[in-house]
Amino acid sequence: MNPNSKVSAHAVFAVNGKRAKVVSDNNIAWHAGINNAEYLGCELEQGKSSDTFSEMQYVCLANWIKEMAKKYNFAPIRDNLLGHDETLQGISQGKTDPGMVFNWDKLINML
Repeated sequence: MNPNSKVSAHAVFAVNGKRAKVVSDNNIAWHAGINNAEYLGCELEQGKSSDTFSEMQYVCLANWIKEMAKKYNFAPIRDNLLGHDETLQGISQGKTDPGMVFNWDKLINML
């Protein structure tokens, strides 16, 4: 982690599915520009943008989303989930994550 990067996330999911809590979900993480205050942010470990995400990452991510949805009373559906490449800041900065290898359908089916 680089404290000078001015970016953060609430959770990071390793390839082995382990979750690191980086920012308390009661605090704002700096991950989505003007959407920071509205969304919880997470990152998925990925060596290269062409590397696929592991089954354990999907399982743990889905469990975290369900946990947060229950805690903060939102429906865990695709309309309520954004990739960095779908936020206004992400679009303006040319962000490409989670990218084409992320299987949104798989995640939604797990929810």
